[in-house]
Amino acid sequence: MQMKPNDHEKREWSRMATAAYRKGFNAVGHRYSVMSSLKRDETMPLSVFDMLQDGYRAWLTYGWPGFRTTDIGRTFADVQDAYTA
Repeated sequence: MQMKPNDHEKREWSRMATAAYRKGFNAVGHRYSVMSSLKRDETMPLSVFDMLQDGYRAWLTYGWPGFRTTDIGRTFADVQDAYTA
């Protein structure tokens, strides 16, 4: 199944990308920035959309420590390293 993100979701991802760049999490910034720049009719697999949204919601609610516990957050070494005791 394919999903077409709407403009609101893409603005959310853009906001997160900006915050990631500010924090020095460039790989996260790149991922969310690219996804926020999809053209209006471009689609993505539902599983990718869900993973992006899960990461965004965790970040919005709990900050970067929350993001690092998500499936997408675990794929970024810089985020993991920043919050390792």
